[in-house]
Amino acid sequence: SAPFSYRVLLTGIGNISPQVRAAVSKIALSEERLAYVRSLSEEELNKAVVDQTRRLEARGIRVDNVFLDGDMSPEGIDRNSELLRSHLDAAKFDVVMIGNGVRSPPEHLLLFERIMNDVISAAPGARIAFNTYPLDTAEAVERVLFR
Repeated sequence: SAPFSYRVLLTGIGNISPQVRAAVSKIALSEERLAYVRSLSEEELNKAVVDQTRRLEARGIRVDNVFLDGDMSPEGIDRNSELLRSHLDAAKFDVVMIGNGVRSPPEHLLLFERIMNDVISAAPGARIAFNTYPLDTAEAVERVLFR
């Protein structure tokens, strides 16, 4: 396969616990997208990630994923921050995409704030992308890379 021209890090909540599902179901989305998010299983989330990754790779974009566990306790935020930073420190990324499940629910504000500061300090040259739900992740990355 052809070499990759870009490298992106996709980050989102990978653990669909009842607390995460309740928080994410409050996100302002179209009814169709909200219904999809509310019914999302771990298997469907994994399939969406694979499909979006394949789309990006077909455009010459290497994709790394880091899944946060959705624990919003101070210890959980520290743990998720360390996980993200380990990825950010391991490679240079052109784009860091932060999932809507990380940034939109009010309960996730402290995690989102930490994640943004981690990206700014550990990947200062990276562009930031935001998706609205798992199926528009590639679109979000392409938007910031190719606009």
